[in-house]
Amino acid sequence: MGEKSANDCLVAESYGYSIDSSVVAMLTGVAGASFVGLLAASLLPFLKVPIAAGVTYAVGKTAKVYFATGMTLTKEQLKAEFGRFRKEADGIDWKERAANGDSNPPSSSN
Repeated sequence: MGEKSANDCLVAESYGYSIDSSVVAMLTGVAGASFVGLLAASLLPFLKVPIAAGVTYAVGKTAKVYFATGMTLTKEQLKAEFGRFRKEADGIDWKERAANGDSNPPSSSN
């Protein structure tokens, strides 16, 4: 996640912001601790799709909140948002969605 993702750039642009290295560092830092544990879990093949989808979902939703609030949230607040969206992502059946060809993002509270 060291580079800008196309989705994060689109989210930023939709709120009138451009992404620079400080924004990428902030979003990476928020998800960083989660990546370590998830990386270990991803060694189990049947968990790879749900883990990757869940993290991507949570990072995207966190980025949306960050830009929607004028990039004013602290790192702690962003971590809390990321955690909330990770829990939300855990309730989504990613394998079923993929099997059904559903590539639309699931609706959520944010």
